[in-house]
Amino acid sequence: MDRVIGALDAGSARLAGETASLAASIGSQGVVFFEVGDFARAQECFLQVLALADSIGHAAYRCDALGYLGLILTSTGDLVGGMSKLNEALAAARRIGDPHRELVQLGAVGHTYLQVANVDDAARTYVLAVQLAKRIGDRQAEAGCLNNLGVIYHNISQPEAMLNTFAQVLQISEAVGDQQLTFNALQYLAKGKLAQGDSRSAVEYARRALDLMRTLGAWGERGAMQDIFISSLVREGRFQEAVGEIQAELGQSPLAVDRERELVLLGQLVDVYYQQGDLAASASTGERALDLAVQFQRRLLEGRLAGRLGAIYADWGDLETSKQFIARAIELAESEQDLQTLAEQYYMLALNAQQSGQIQDAADAGRRSLQVFSRIGCTAQVRQVQAFLGELGSERDCQPDEAI
Repeated sequence: MDRVIGALDAGSARLAGETASLAASIGSQGVVFFEVGDFARAQECFLQVLALADSIGHAAYRCDALGYLGLILTSTGDLVGGMSKLNEALAAARRIGDPHRELVQLGAVGHTYLQVANVDDAARTYVLAVQLAKRIGDRQAEAGCLNNLGVIYHNISQPEAMLNTFAQVLQISEAVGDQQLTFNALQYLAKGKLAQGDSRSAVEYARRALDLMRTLGAWGERGAMQDIFISSLVREGRFQEAVGEIQAELGQSPLAVDRERELVLLGQLVDVYYQQGDLAASASTGERALDLAVQFQRRLLEGRLAGRLGAIYADWGDLETSKQFIARAIELAESEQDLQTLAEQYYMLALNAQQSGQIQDAADAGRRSLQVFSRIGCTAQVRQVQAFLGELGSERDCQPDEAI
């Protein structure tokens, strides 16, 4: 009898092994289908894996199948069903005491919470994932989960938490040699430090990000990072370096076809020259940018550049040319419903009229500026224009009336 039982046990073990091998093979096919976006066939595969795993009591394969079925459901729009499966998979991973599988499922659950805009639960899930990764010594996973957490803090406007989190990502990603995560951390740190007013740190983070970008060949993200670098240099008063960076990029061959980027760079150059006090260079560059905006039929930008030129020529003392550009900016701002620019240009027109001694024209333009600033809720600008109108001596002009 013992021999018979032994034979049966051996046969059952062999059958279970064959079933497990079959489940693994079908699961591998399912992963391929999932990665190429063939969710229907991927779902068929993982339903088979789930059935096979249940037939032999293979808890690990059951966990994996549930996890993929959850991801498939969320990918096809069934977020509620997907979350249900993912939570089953997470519970299964915890029951079998497999922290690596638990970590995978926590990541999937966190991602799904983000899809339904539940940022609080997403953040809590990623915090758990970070703690688990740290406990089992998986530094790569720890950095990845921290990265996701940092993005959440960025999106919900928690700058200190974001900066602290990405500082950890940077430290770990450099230690494990993950250049992509390092690059991502540097980008967020540069943006965060610039927004915080720490332009010195922003310069260094942005410079390192740009250097790493060349290594990774991530040219598609160069423009945004270069803009942060240039803005940081300007904040630091390092105008010559900023001009050098812009001119170096303007001189690169890809700009022969990327005229949109050229327009952005010229706009930056206008501002840098202006802050540097080089009004002649700022004006000539602004007119070049304005011509390009006209070519591209970028009327909104055309209006803003015309307004910028109006301010430059006013500072230069050429009020007649300034007035022409301001009139052009007002016309374009009205047609494009660019109310911020419209209000600013009426105020600039008022300042020019005051300087020319045309007090009534200054009051009329100032009053129109006040109307638009009030309409769009720009409290600080409203107070500024009210103070200006008060200086002109008309109490009536200090109160906005009907909006334009």
